Amino acid sequence: MKEHHFRAAGSRRLLRLAFIAAVIVAPMLAVGAPVQASTAAAAHSAKTSSSLALANEMVPDATYTSCGYGSSSGNVYTCAVVNRTGAYLVSLKASATVINAARTIQVCTHDPRGPVACTAFYTVYPGATLSIPSYYNVYVEAGDYCANTWRLNSNGSHTEIGHQCVYIP
Repeated sequence: MKEHHFRAAGSRRLLRLAFIAAVIVAPMLAVGAPVQASTAAAAHSAKTSSSLALANEMVPDATYTSCGYGSSSGNVYTCAVVNRTGAYLVSLKASATVINAARTIQVCTHDPRGPVACTAFYTVYPGATLSIPSYYNVYVEAGDYCANTWRLNSNGSHTEIGHQCVYIP
């Protein structure tokens, strides 16, 4: 009699597991399945669904870098460096390295929402680097993450001499 009771309890456990798999696990697996939309509104809805959040969670850790001389005639090397951990944007760092002749410069960060932060204007000598980090720890927002370098002119105005961006999808 006890053996019969044990089998009944075991089959109840199996039924409970099957129910959990059907109700909880199957819809989670379906989220990753391809979606076809028949209208523009349905396509937009599909693009903004939770399946994107699930896909975003699977993005590997990465560092993205863009560097160049801009309009500095080879004298200032501007870099934008973006670090992400999975779906999280960790930091954006803007830097400017002076190569040949000292310059009074400012370095700024800029993200898809607009300006983030700037240094003051400093005189930077050859071989030295001026940089500014911006820390986020938020979900990645698609768009350009940029470093801008500005030169202070003798009349007090300033000119952009470096602009480097990294596009994060």
